[in-house]
Amino acid sequence: MNLTARLRCPVCRAETDEVMPVDACVQVHDCASCGTRLRPKPGDCCVFCSYADTPCPPKQADGRTATADCAKLQLQMTQILAADCPEQDRLKP
Repeated sequence: MNLTARLRCPVCRAETDEVMPVDACVQVHDCASCGTRLRPKPGDCCVFCSYADTPCPPKQADGRTATADCAKLQLQMTQILAADCPEQDRLKP
């Protein structure tokens, strides 16, 4: 299993090497270069699956589909972020 991924910001195209957690889906990542707040694209379980060259560990372990726990976490985090973040802070797909 590969635990390192190269994240690429869709706004400024800056790339950073990041270590992916094996027990969680990363729902938010702030670009160190331009400050854009990255969130998963619709249908993806985390920012690594949306913007990295390597899918997240749960997806790697489960083949091409996210685990049920990862999908459940994505739904919960999406609801929390939607309630806590002003519209102008959200990245539009």
